[in-house]
Amino acid sequence: MQERPFLTLPEELVLACGNPGQGLIRRPDFFNRALSGAVLAELELCGAITIEDAKIVELRPLTLGDPVIGGLFEQLSSDIGLGQPRTGQSRLVSPPDNLLRLRQDMPRGFAARVSAAVRIGLAAHLPNWPLHGWISTWPHFRDIEERCLAAMEARGLVIAHRRRFLGVVPRTSWSTLSPEYARASAGRIDEAVRAVTAAARSGPPSRRAVHLVALVGAAGLSGRLYPGREHHATRRRIEEVTSGNPVAAAVSFVREADERARRAND
Repeated sequence: MQERPFLTLPEELVLACGNPGQGLIRRPDFFNRALSGAVLAELELCGAITIEDAKIVELRPLTLGDPVIGGLFEQLSSDIGLGQPRTGQSRLVSPPDNLLRLRQDMPRGFAARVSAAVRIGLAAHLPNWPLHGWISTWPHFRDIEERCLAAMEARGLVIAHRRRFLGVVPRTSWSTLSPEYARASAGRIDEAVRAVTAAARSGPPSRRAVHLVALVGAAGLSGRLYPGREHHATRRRIEEVTSGNPVAAAVSFVREADERARRAND
């Protein structure tokens, strides 16, 4: 039996958009915002960033293997290290590369104080953006959909269907490898939803499952995955998880603002 490949949170969200009937990937409006939040959530899970009070308060120098997550983290580290000229914020000095190694050789209390001191210095220089500011404003998130889809195509996770509209304008549609693959993705989402909603009976769910369920709600996918009155309670539970998750709540905030702006321009 072939081992299931590891999927990042952005990849899970893309595959969750696959139609179980045809496998065609239909992304909801403002899906780039959900993918941006998924990148931040993945970085938090990896330990590359720390999020507190809906802000990024700490970066740790890590090497991440995924081309999208790792590439964006390098750009994030570089942008913060050089300062954010558009906001006029101070230059950030990242933690020493050998901090984690040094902590292993220090007494526990002393290591904690050193870590806290570095963290305070780091937080003092971080751009004072809330999470929704990063999601809506950071320029490297502008092409997040294209980056994710291209990387997933290279991994053999999705199929690109390229053509030209009227023989001139290039258009690309995307699909999962098969309708069965789309159904398997929906099954993984359902597994995470059940783990989160049944947490009181079976123990706490994984942080990855909580992030995934929250982002499904923030992306506007819960109604698609759980349609009908019979799934009202499930959709309501997903909304609760979304509102309680800082990253997903920030995604919802930005998507709602995008929707208001679109209506105002119509």
